[in-house]
Formats: sequence, C-alpha cells, structure tokens
Amino acid sequence: MHSEMQQTMKKVKDEETRDKLEQNLTYEIDQLKERIRFQGLYKYVSYFYETSSTLIDYLPEDATIFVDEISRVQETAERLDGEESGWKLTMLEQGEAPHNLHLSTDFQGLLQAMHQQVVYFSIFMRNIPGVQPQNVVNVNCKAMQQFHGQMPVLQSEMDRWMKAEFTVVFIASDEDRAKRLQSVLSDYDIHASTVSRDTSLQPSQAYIIEGDLHNGFELPFDKFALITERETFTKKSDQIAT
Repeated sequence: MHSEMQQTMKKVKDEETRDKLEQNLTYEIDQLKERIRFQGLYKYVSYFYETSSTLIDYLPEDATIFVDEISRVQETAERLDGEESGWKLTMLEQGEAPHNLHLSTDFQGLLQAMHQQVVYFSIFMRNIPGVQPQNVVNVNCKAMQQFHGQMPVLQSEMDRWMKAEFTVVFIASDEDRAKRLQSVLSDYDIHASTVSRDTSLQPSQAYIIEGDLHNGFELPFDKFALITERETFTKKSDQIAT
C-alpha cells in the first residue's frame, strides 16, 4: 500500500495537492493499521479481498438470469462508469484518493462473469459486445385493450378468442375480487373457472387467477390473452369499480 501511495505521489504534479494527498493517505493508512473505522474506508476495500464479488456470484449455477433491454443496461452501465471515473479524478485532484482506486466491476467484466443461463428481452436486435445469444425467439405481443367496464365489448372479444381457441386468463387481486369478477362475467355468459397458479391451462377456456399485474397483454401467435382488473373495470374517468 505504501508503494502504491508513492506511485500516486509521482503522478501528481501540483505540489500543494501532492502534500495534501500524502497527508491524507498517511493518516488513513495509519488508521487501517490500528483497525480504526474512518470516513472513506470504502476507498481501500480492494485491499481487503484478493478478488471482488458481485450479486451474480451468489446465484446458483442452475439459476436463470433475465435481462430486459440489454442495450439500455449497457448505456446505463457506461454512464455510471463515466461518472465514477470523473469522481475518482476529482478525488485524486483534491488529494483524497490513490490513483488506482477500484470500487466497482465494469460492465464487460460483469457479462463475462455470468456463467448461468441468460435470457435477454429486447424490442430490437442489436449487436452487444460480449453478448452472443445461442437462440433467438421472436415473440409477438400487444397491449390489452381497455374495456372501461363495457362488458358487451368484452363479451364480443371473448367470443372471438374462444372461436380462435385462445386461452384467456383474468387476474384478480384477491379471493373476494375473484368471486366478484366471476359473478360479473357469468352475468354476460362468460364462463371462467377460478384456479390456482399451478393449474394446467387449456385452449378455448377462460380462467381467473389471483395475482397482481399492472397491465394485461395478448400473444396472438401463442393464442393467449391476459386481462387485469384495470382493463376490465377502469372507467374512462380512471375510477375503479368496487
């Protein structure tokens, strides 16, 4: 650590900054030797461990990692890396940190450390360095339409889905709302069975499952539709029926 401090001193040209840096680092190294906590202890974390770890290192080998919009994740990572580099430069110029300060894992290093199975979700296919998908699956999905409590419109849509052999799932937030939803649907000749999440779903059938999703969706090619209470009952004035 002392040798690295000397290397840092050589890189600083301004004499005042160099003196301040020597004073700060000498004090902090002495504190470390005495095992005394001090503000800025995090700057020396890389000296405490031979190798650094990330959250991914704690995942089992058979885990599956889901990454949504890898290009945006990369953009955010690059922005954070840039901010950290600027912060480290400022700390060095103020004489408060060594030149080889290491606090985080870079994005490419993180990708290389991911030995588990990874599933990437992306609207557009882009070439991302370090990301080489073995299989590409195209999923056609569209947002669920808003019925605004207009049950005849929902009934008409249900007829279309049943004729096309869709599996339709209604989401209710709890058991009472599931029973209420089932009663309302039954009034419009929409027969939906209340089932648990582990039930095997069949085509041309409608189900009610307890859960919590913000929005529904339709998978036309997979013949699957999911409708939340928001799409079913929310009025145009954003008032939810109770």
